[in-house]
Amino acid sequence: MPDCILSILTLILARALGSLSPSNQDSKGTLPEGKAYICMSYSATGTALGFACPLLGESPLPFKAPSNVPNSSVAYRLRKSKPYHLGAEVTRLRQIVHSSIDYSSIKLLTIGPRCCILCKMELFELCRRLIAIPSISGSEESVAVFLAEYLTGAGFTVEMQEAEERRPNVYARLGQPEVVLSSHTDTVPPFVELREDAEYIYGRGACDAKGIIAAMIRAAEALKGRGVTDFGLLFVVGEEAGSAGARAANTIPNHSRYLINGEPTESKLALGAKGALKAVLRAEGQAAHSAYPEMGESAIEKLLDVLTDLRELTLRTDTTLGPTTMNIGTMRGGVAANVIAPEAEAEVLFRVVSEVAGLKRILEESVGGRAKVSYTFECEPVFTERIDGPATAIVSFTTDIPLLGNWGKPLLFGPGSILDAHTPGEKISKAELAEAVDTYASMVVRLKQT
Repeated sequence: MPDCILSILTLILARALGSLSPSNQDSKGTLPEGKAYICMSYSATGTALGFACPLLGESPLPFKAPSNVPNSSVAYRLRKSKPYHLGAEVTRLRQIVHSSIDYSSIKLLTIGPRCCILCKMELFELCRRLIAIPSISGSEESVAVFLAEYLTGAGFTVEMQEAEERRPNVYARLGQPEVVLSSHTDTVPPFVELREDAEYIYGRGACDAKGIIAAMIRAAEALKGRGVTDFGLLFVVGEEAGSAGARAANTIPNHSRYLINGEPTESKLALGAKGALKAVLRAEGQAAHSAYPEMGESAIEKLLDVLTDLRELTLRTDTTLGPTTMNIGTMRGGVAANVIAPEAEAEVLFRVVSEVAGLKRILEESVGGRAKVSYTFECEPVFTERIDGPATAIVSFTTDIPLLGNWGKPLLFGPGSILDAHTPGEKISKAELAEAVDTYASMVVRLKQT
């Protein structure tokens, strides 16, 4: 763009800001918080292409982004620690075609003292943004704030519920929801960087469950655009570690009749999911010199005997859910190779197909007095609702559904494979993700009609 045009645009921008008078900016040339609104548009690779748009009250300076700029953007919030600097943004005006006003994809978002313009994000862009925000269990705040701001900008009524300190659930709604789409914002460790190819998007949470969240949001935006109301979105923390978010969310007042829970089911409607029982077994012994083992008692050997007996148990099988299974997840104990171990501990996880209380009795009878048993997590198996259309399946993993009983009859559906979840190569198919948007929207409409 010729420098003369850039100069004209700069003058227009300066005039809109009150000729950069002291009342509108500080001595360093920065605008005070709340006095400007910025919208930056990004390419698919994350390269900034975009534009700056100061606002005077509710009237934006006219602009129109270039035709090659995707219809997506990320909002930049004004913070005292990061003041907006006019000079840095003027250089970006070289990429602006200044023409007629076009606000068709622009939404004004105001949250407290922070203000910005937020445009709708394309499905894959939204998925990428979510994956790029680390949210390992216990550290979900940043992704929750992003979702709350995005959904507020999209026109939803948004509530943030503190499940635990700095661990907010996000509940967004239109009207009084009869159907709620739900998934979880947390991921397992470690964080895996975002990457992609023509077919897949990779990264931690790609299928479990940030891709699912992106599909649900785009479905919700599509429904809103068609005038559908009385539905909601619920995104909770902690599903991967104790389900603190689901327990808290179950106390939110609501009148929902159906809950569509999103987990990677390979785009099949899961008709049931196993429950879970996590137990810690602690054995105690007597330390002694390893040259004289008769003078001590090995806690490790006691614990190994307990675990061997547990592995030989005949556990319940269900005709729909299949067998109860056990995994010995962690073991620790002892102090040194030349010391008889005075203590040992193992953590085991059962995937349950029958009443948890019955499995506890079997476990405790098998252990006897050889180790102490404590329980750190439990939930019952569930059988979910069926609707015509999607192929069906049974899944062996556990979800938040048993802990969200106040949100209506449950359904379980999501793109992606559980076999990719929790792996270094976690991924989601772009084609499957796009199909899920239509499926979620269709499910909401059909369930509202029942």
